[in-house]
Amino acid sequence: MKNRNSDDPLRRNSVPILSWDFHYEYLNELKALSTDLKRVSQISDEFIWDEKMLNIQERLKNEVVLVTDLDLKIVFASSGIKKMTGYKEEEILGKTPKMFQGPATSQKDLKEIREAVKKEDSFCKNT
Repeated sequence: MKNRNSDDPLRRNSVPILSWDFHYEYLNELKALSTDLKRVSQISDEFIWDEKMLNIQERLKNEVVLVTDLDLKIVFASSGIKKMTGYKEEEILGKTPKMFQGPATSQKDLKEIREAVKKEDSFCKNT
């Protein structure tokens, strides 16, 4: 066992800084997930869709989730949107997902998106 010298102020109550950094980052991710879950739950109640059937809780952990209204205006973007696109949620709310489509966007993906919109169905890009 180490000899603890209580006279040494640097030895008392010290915790490696890196452990706090990881803890802080993890807490922020949990807070963001919790906030996302609450907001999606409110939206699912408002628009009457089943978030459990869509497995939203699990998707929020691993994916970026984007929700639009019937006019295709973005009403929700999960917290991972900034990491994926560089945009903050407040910068994209009210806009359409077309803002993410550039010249390099796959024509096959665009066709699948259009078909999902026509059917008023969800679209999930599987990689």
